[in-house]
Amino acid sequence: MLLVKKFRETYSMHDNVSVTREKSGRTDKNVDAVEMSVTEDQNLSIPRSGQHLGLSAFTTWTILQKDIGLRTYKIQLVQKLDPNDHLRRRVFSDWVLNQLTENLLFNSKNHLQ
Repeated sequence: MLLVKKFRETYSMHDNVSVTREKSGRTDKNVDAVEMSVTEDQNLSIPRSGQHLGLSAFTTWTILQKDIGLRTYKIQLVQKLDPNDHLRRRVFSDWVLNQLTENLLFNSKNHLQ
């Protein structure tokens, strides 16, 4: 009964072979292209690099991480600490503590409004 049903649906007695999706993004050619792109311009963003190579940002990111072994990061610029900064913070903290004990209005909610 199952063979008759299979024949009626597929017009064949052969078993259906499941189609496996071919690896399209992480080919050796694309890995080499991403690696060359990173070597040429390290400041290029992942989405922009992928766009130039015709790859999605996710595929480019995956190639960078899994195939090339690079970790992505974003540089965050912060203010440089000065050797006197610790002393200034300490002086300010001491001043605030002193104000809290001596000036009743300093800690008042009415003062903040």
